Amino acid sequence: TELRKAFLVLEANGSLAREVGRGTFLTKKPEQRKSGNLDRTIADLAEKTSPLEAMNARLALEPELARMAALQATPRQLRSIREMATKMRTSPSWHMYEEMDSVFHDIIAQASGNSVLYELLKIINGVRIVVVWRRLDTPEAAPDPGYHSFDEHELIVQALEKRSGSEASS
Repeated sequence: TELRKAFLVLEANGSLAREVGRGTFLTKKPEQRKSGNLDRTIADLAEKTSPLEAMNARLALEPELARMAALQATPRQLRSIREMATKMRTSPSWHMYEEMDSVFHDIIAQASGNSVLYELLKIINGVRIVVVWRRLDTPEAAPDPGYHSFDEHELIVQALEKRSGSEASS
């Protein structure tokens, strides 16, 4: 469990890249920003952010990204989002579910077509990983088949496929 949490932090700061079904890989260079090192920004924000604050930031940004993605997503992105939502339902563990959930939301953010908001989401998720997931003791077993996020993700996918920004953002 502790090793998985450490991997999440390393992924958030750009030292690792994880690809569902392929594995975990070291990146050549941690992601850098012109104004400074992204991992330092995330670490600084994490020191002054509560778990509730991190989740509220995510909840403030993700609906807008979904609204934009409903209009901007390519057919390939929509297929990837659908595939990820389907795979999450059969995840063999919480750890794999968390990875797939992260990819699901990342594809939606990319599909929004707004690179500034996409980068903001990466920062918010980096902080969230540090202040929430690193301190959370998740079970080894897979999420229960009735887990509420499965249905929520399905509604988002349906709204994106219908190109309904208002439904995707709600």
